[in-house]
Amino acid sequence: MGTADGDGMALNARGNLGFWAFDTMEITYASDDDNSYMGARMYGLNDWGAATGMFSMGFVNTDLYAWGGTEAASYLTTGFSVASTLTNWCDLRIGYTKMFNVGAEEDAQESADEFLAGVGFDLGSVKLDMTLSDLSAMVSNPLNYLNGRNETGLTTEWTLTYTW
Repeated sequence: MGTADGDGMALNARGNLGFWAFDTMEITYASDDDNSYMGARMYGLNDWGAATGMFSMGFVNTDLYAWGGTEAASYLTTGFSVASTLTNWCDLRIGYTKMFNVGAEEDAQESADEFLAGVGFDLGSVKLDMTLSDLSAMVSNPLNYLNGRNETGLTTEWTLTYTW
């Protein structure tokens, strides 16, 4: 929940699911002064030794006007990702997601896809997960990010977790 005026809030629930290729189900609700988001997603994790694979499918209803639309939209989503352990405290993640607009307006975009990358740090009871913000710029010129001369931020989305 945000503390500034107009900030949003989010509620997430997750539980076990034993259906087909999925072992977990997640339900999300998020809103702020102008937008709302509701979604349900199923995903399955597979252990591949030093890497973990994930496959997901879901449904999203939102009024965030994605892809230049002017009305609320509903999407079928699917995704695939791999997390690889670099050290005992650092993971590298790459993924691909595709969304299908099930009620696209005339001449509107019917689908979109995206490649994502991130890093996760596990420091015992404290965990930090970051989604890397501009993957194409990082791949085309990684030295800018290594020496701090990048024009875009390293991340725009991160999660800090403390477990007690």
